[in-house]
Amino acid sequence: MQRVVLTNATGALLPLVRQRLLIMQSRTDHVVAPENARHIATRVASDDIRLVWLRRSWHVATLDHDADRIAAHVAAFVSESRTPVR
Repeated sequence: MQRVVLTNATGALLPLVRQRLLIMQSRTDHVVAPENARHIATRVASDDIRLVWLRRSWHVATLDHDADRIAAHVAAFVSESRTPVR
């Protein structure tokens, strides 16, 4: 029950997200459905949304085959930052 409440509350807050957003999702994640990445991307208010599909990892992608790719995308995303986080 708590998981459903948290999921609903988080979903309701998505339109308030206006910061740049980097979403990485495995297409073969056995815990989180890949549709969730698109769901988030279409509901936030950000003008800069990057959606990266991971092809070679499962749920804990940072410890899987795409770890180097994830690190490179995060480094590039952070280095492109134009405004400081408040």
